Amino acid sequence: TVRGLGPARTTIRPTTGTAPSIVPAGPTITVGRNARVEHLAVSSAESASQRTSTVSIALDQDFATVLGCSVGGVLTITGSDVLLRAVSGSGLRALDVDRLRVSRCHFRGGPWDVGVEIRGGGGHHVESSEFHDHLCAIRFSGTTGSTARGNTIRARWWGIHVDHTEDAHIHGNRILATMRAVDLDGGSRAVVDGNAVVDGDSGCIVQDGAADCEVYGNHWDRCRIGLLAWDATTLHHQDNVCSDLHQLGGSFVSGPETDGSHTQEFAESDDDIT
Repeated sequence: TVRGLGPARTTIRPTTGTAPSIVPAGPTITVGRNARVEHLAVSSAESASQRTSTVSIALDQDFATVLGCSVGGVLTITGSDVLLRAVSGSGLRALDVDRLRVSRCHFRGGPWDVGVEIRGGGGHHVESSEFHDHLCAIRFSGTTGSTARGNTIRARWWGIHVDHTEDAHIHGNRILATMRAVDLDGGSRAVVDGNAVVDGDSGCIVQDGAADCEVYGNHWDRCRIGLLAWDATTLHHQDNVCSDLHQLGGSFVSGPETDGSHTQEFAESDDDIT
């Protein structure tokens, strides 16, 4: 365990030079199995490119924990059963891990960043966290049984991007001024419920062959359209509420479907929304 006196009083800095380098520097801290880093600040070497993020913490082994830390760069995760709680930074990247838990964190990124990017694995939970200014706040790619719950998001393009996953659950998030609030690309059995979207372009998009998805109980306010289905199969949607949409009849917009199967349980126009 490495425990500081708080991010304002304890800082770990990299040993490399301060001049920016074209080659990204290695992580400031590497965290092993069952290790904990708590209540300190971790800085990173400056990057020469705005599109290249430097790594502050690498969690390479299982059961690692980062608690109450301020992180200058990104976190990379290749170990399973990792816990991040009350961490602030630009974001994290996880590859082929299981049961990653992210809660009560605060991420602020740049125009090309992804806040939480998780590729592969299953059982991930991202909850009660805040995201600001990323290109994409949360992205699940090829995961199984992942959950994004109770997050507050303000992003440039994607709020929550669910890319060819199985059994994702997107619940109770608040998404502000984001182009695509929730985007389901491919995969199957995703559930999108109880989310509030304000001042975006689209509340939810289901496309690219996404199958057996459920979209219900969401609130889409001052968006261009509410729900867009494009090349989606067996989509179930009901009890969604739209208000002040910019496009007439935009509560539900349907494109071509792969097999013609579709469940329509939504008002056909904005005039039917109360």
